Amino acid sequence: MLSFAKNLGDILIVGLNSDVSVKLLKGEHRPINGQEQRLFMLEALKCVDNAIIFNETNSCALIEFIHPHIFVLGSEYKNKILPEHYSAKRCGCTIIYYNKITDISTSQIIEKIMSKG
Repeated sequence: MLSFAKNLGDILIVGLNSDVSVKLLKGEHRPINGQEQRLFMLEALKCVDNAIIFNETNSCALIEFIHPHIFVLGSEYKNKILPEHYSAKRCGCTIIYYNKITDISTSQIIEKIMSKG
């Protein structure tokens, strides 16, 4: 998804949920890796020019601060109205959906580990 997003423009800035916002969204036992570890991994990727940690449960404030030309979302959000849609519209930003690989997610990995006991 990140390589796809990078190929759409000149600079790829990735918004990264803070540990606090991940807990609010995913529950007390998340995230598995802390925000500094996740930030380090993102910044190590060749396609990522910058990564910014945000504390909110959505990326609206970040979108309105950066004013990107393009905002990439996973295709699972295509038929949902998210707060980010309104922020992107206010900024004149185009939303593009990426067809994610559906069988790879942290939630699915955790589920698989837990089912093995």
